[in-house]
Amino acid sequence: SNHDDLLFDDVLWVERAQYEHDQFVARMRERGVEVFLLQTLLAEALAASDEGRQRLIEVAASEYTVGLSLVDEVRAALAAMKPDVLARHLIGGLTVAESGLDLAAYRSRSLPAAALDDESMFV
Repeated sequence: SNHDDLLFDDVLWVERAQYEHDQFVARMRERGVEVFLLQTLLAEALAASDEGRQRLIEVAASEYTVGLSLVDEVRAALAAMKPDVLARHLIGGLTVAESGLDLAAYRSRSLPAAALDDESMFV
């Protein structure tokens, strides 16, 4: 809905883009090229360093991104994720529904949460 504001000529077809990316990676590997995927590398880094994992969670879920009253809850939800799942959400975002948080309990004390629904993004 905001592609004009973001200067896109058309809406990105995610499934097609993923298919084309996968085909490109397959052709590269067929030619002996070692391909590194960002999500895989990030998951490995998150698994290797508790300090780095914590820092990334703090940056992704701050008072500026999720609201002051939800920082601890969102950070806890992210911290409970396995490295590969956390990497996926750090790259692609986390919806309210995916967070597992019951926002009804926070609506009265969090301005950003009052405007969120299950499809809204935290990070």
